[in-house]
Amino acid sequence: MKCENCNKEFKNQQGLIYHLCVQHRHINQKCYDFYIFKYGSEDNFPWKIKNTEFKICECCFKEFKREFSLQMHLMTGKKYNSKCYQFYLEKYKSEDDFPTRKYSASKLQNYQVCECCHKKYKRVYHHIKTYSPNCYQFYIQKYGNDNNFPDETRGEKLKPCPDCGKMIGESKKWCINCYRKNHHLQNNPEAIQKIKKSLKKFYSNPINRKMNRDAQKKSFKEKPWLAENQKQYMLSGGAIKALCGNTNCSKPQIEFFNLIKQFFLDAVLNYPLYEINVLLDIAVPSLKIDFEYDGSYWHQDQKYDDERDNKINEMG
Repeated sequence: MKCENCNKEFKNQQGLIYHLCVQHRHINQKCYDFYIFKYGSEDNFPWKIKNTEFKICECCFKEFKREFSLQMHLMTGKKYNSKCYQFYLEKYKSEDDFPTRKYSASKLQNYQVCECCHKKYKRVYHHIKTYSPNCYQFYIQKYGNDNNFPDETRGEKLKPCPDCGKMIGESKKWCINCYRKNHHLQNNPEAIQKIKKSLKKFYSNPINRKMNRDAQKKSFKEKPWLAENQKQYMLSGGAIKALCGNTNCSKPQIEFFNLIKQFFLDAVLNYPLYEINVLLDIAVPSLKIDFEYDGSYWHQDQKYDDERDNKINEMG
């Protein structure tokens, strides 16, 4: 970006804005007067043309790609008493008149009106239940309890998830958990390979691995119930899912696998048996044969190994 008066160059549009005016205090009067003389008013300055692409805060001139981002910039400022929020409040008098709060007429037709505050929301029930205790008390006094609330307050009708039975919106096919476990990227192997490559590249860096471990330890320390949930998940089959198909085994086991592969072409390394929550070292699924490589370090508990072998034998 270049100033049309002094020809000074700037890296981006925001630099030119600060060159002309910062929070309506002009720091370069000559250039500012030149732009006013050429374009008539600040609303006609060249950066205003980009309103279709960028949303600019009228106070700090920070650029946002979406109107929602500008709205969050102001609303988070409300919590911390920022200058931008106060500036907008003085200019537009109320939050409802902020330019970021305007929606198209077609969207507003589908919105619901709260009977207490008379504002429009996509789901009035979500508004009164989560964000507005005063409106919730108003509805409780009027209708008695949640079951008597009007159907239109709940927005989209609910239906059971076909996989687990959890109640979901009528437009959704599955709940979020079933979608992630059973249906996400199911018929898109190219996307799966792309994700695997990006993860491998990320975790190949030791700095990223350490950062991930530290963040996990911190979260488990602050929220012990998260650690317990993770433990139960791993014990109920999560560990098998994580290690299934893993080829990063000990060298003797890899050599053993390569030897077996010469005789059985369908041999699989780390084959899962989800029914009994066990991972087989080397399996030949067509013949139902399991080869176990029992190293001295990991197989010191003979009783546990015997119980595990009995479970595998019972599966055939």
